[in-house]
Amino acid sequence: MAPRVGSGAPATNLARPTRVATAVMATATLLATSACGLLDGSAGQDESSGGGGNGSVEQEVIRLGLLPVVDVASVHIAIEDGFFEEEGVEIELTSIQGAAMAMPALATGDYDMVFGNWVSIFAAQAELGNIKLVADSYYALPNTWMVMTTPDSGLTEAEDLIGKTIGVTSQGSLAEVTIKSVLAANDLNPDDVSFTEMGYPEMSAALADGQVDAALMAEPFITNSELEIGAVPVFDAASGPTEEIPIAGFAAMEEWATENPNTVSAFQRAFARGQEIASSDRERVEAMVQEYASIEPETASLLNLGGWPTTLEASRLQRIPNLMLEYGLIEEPIEAESMILSQSRN
Repeated sequence: MAPRVGSGAPATNLARPTRVATAVMATATLLATSACGLLDGSAGQDESSGGGGNGSVEQEVIRLGLLPVVDVASVHIAIEDGFFEEEGVEIELTSIQGAAMAMPALATGDYDMVFGNWVSIFAAQAELGNIKLVADSYYALPNTWMVMTTPDSGLTEAEDLIGKTIGVTSQGSLAEVTIKSVLAANDLNPDDVSFTEMGYPEMSAALADGQVDAALMAEPFITNSELEIGAVPVFDAASGPTEEIPIAGFAAMEEWATENPNTVSAFQRAFARGQEIASSDRERVEAMVQEYASIEPETASLLNLGGWPTTLEASRLQRIPNLMLEYGLIEEPIEAESMILSQSRN
């Protein structure tokens, strides 16, 4: 399906999990390809899925802020297979650097939905309120949410990071929370490391140039960095207390979701079908990631994949605000269940 030119919704320079406030900074346009990843860090670009408009949805075009990570393979599958079109909606994609930077734009109506790490989404709830959770996208499995470094850094375990600087896509994000959690689990002071923001595509160069000592990466950037600069892991940030941690999902403002319930349901149904395919067909995921993240087949074949849930489970997501409260990212408890929208079934 050939995508149409997007409307040019605001976008930051491209970047990101694992595999996540300032305003969105740049506007980008669609390349006539099936997706727009760009591992080299060039500006984000818009694309759209074709939507038939069956008359049952309140809004036929959903403006979605997205990252070029493995997590979102299911969205691209659902676009390519026409699942959104069958539901009468188009998905207009705009590349973002991270949810922390995109959430303010969601609040001002520049996006209808934003994909992002759960910490940034819950942080936006604490600051802005009225955030609703549309769908769960991805959770970590081994080697999918990694602190990486150069082979000659001498950093081989958690304690080696004390006093070091770690690159993350957004401060106060899932990267920061999971790193601090692993450090604490190893009887280390989580405040004895520092974080600096950068996009995923910039991390390999930043490591090679010594701008940072380590970086928290998601796929396909983990594998790409291994191949490009020989990057090696320091530790898996989704291990121990953060094992199988929920990584990312989709959020919308309550007002928009309330005004467009059929549109939300249409998105959920089409997205769930994409999730089911991503969960069961690795070859399809590899092929799709090659397109939207601009990686080589060799890299795609080496990717470590996480899990693609098909439902939003409050008990699973509650782990995130609990960790945020523990490490001072929020001051008051947040109940994930109160934020979850009704889930539409096929």
